[in-house]
Amino acid sequence: SPHGFGHATRAAAVMAAVQTRRPTVRCEIFTTAPEWLFAETLPGPFGYHEIPTDVGLVQRTPLQEDARATVAALDAFYPLDPDLVDRLAARLAALGCRLVVSDIAPLGIAAGRRAGLPAILQENFTWDWIYAAYDREVPGLRRHALYLGGLFAGDQSTVLVSMGGLSA
Repeated sequence: SPHGFGHATRAAAVMAAVQTRRPTVRCEIFTTAPEWLFAETLPGPFGYHEIPTDVGLVQRTPLQEDARATVAALDAFYPLDPDLVDRLAARLAALGCRLVVSDIAPLGIAAGRRAGLPAILQENFTWDWIYAAYDREVPGLRRHALYLGGLFAGDQSTVLVSMGGLSA
């Protein structure tokens, strides 16, 4: 996800290190971070697929988050649409992907698992942990923290559970 470019630049650094060691590795990048960032960073081939993969925190300024706007954005994005997860899983398979490395974006983990691929979460925090810190201030974040906690933990049923019950 492109939060402040931090996650995108970290992911680009990891991809660049892999491509330096194995120049034939092609990376398929699913993000809303700008393509030029990867073009300027990666020494090897890559595909760029513009798609929102995460909400994170909505921010008013670079240093001030908006927890209530974050809840509204999360409500629009989660639970993950099973059709979207299926489409992305099919795309991963069609591209010949063999591994999904997701820099904090839960959608990558869900799509990778659905495609039957190893899915690695590269992170120094998870959104469920961040949202839990806002529980008293903005109770609406709790349901998203629980949902994402299940997804990060590998609970496949989480992808199909809405905030109020089954969405199947």
